[in-house]
Amino acid sequence: MACDAGRGDVLYPAVLNVSGRLCMVIGGGRVAERKVTTLLECGARVRVVSPALTPKLAQWAACGRLEWVAREYRPGDLAAAWLVFSATSDRSVNLAVACEAEQNRQWVNVADDRSVCGFHVPASVRRGRLLFAVSTSGFDPPAAKRLRDLLALHLDTGQGLLAEESRRAAARLSDAADEDR
Repeated sequence: MACDAGRGDVLYPAVLNVSGRLCMVIGGGRVAERKVTTLLECGARVRVVSPALTPKLAQWAACGRLEWVAREYRPGDLAAAWLVFSATSDRSVNLAVACEAEQNRQWVNVADDRSVCGFHVPASVRRGRLLFAVSTSGFDPPAAKRLRDLLALHLDTGQGLLAEESRRAAARLSDAADEDR
């Protein structure tokens, strides 16, 4: 494929800070809605390009939680985006988005086509500040979701509270060490 940058099977794990950053979502259906939901929860600025939206996405656009560009994707739409998601049912559109993102050196995730993804979104569960992620490197997302659900059964909010208390204790120790210097 022309825009393939040598996708590998061994992926680098990372947790991204998207707060205040422009993230593009091409598509307005159920898959796009899931991507937008998580982006908004993480504080991202979200722009959706799609001629139609799910009711929830339309509600968020109406109240200003996201920006909606009410038309089909066009080359150039990805300018200024930090992170790109393509979630349309049209493979040619998804490929065009992936190629533009690759040319722009932007991270791109194409729903249901791991061959053109620069990153994959793991199945995850949060407990306070703890984030547990399960990935199959895009090869078997349903298996990752099953493992996430199994993990979630064994976690409670106590783990998140413990992590927060550990963070506070570390901050106190750091402050004390600074005072001793």
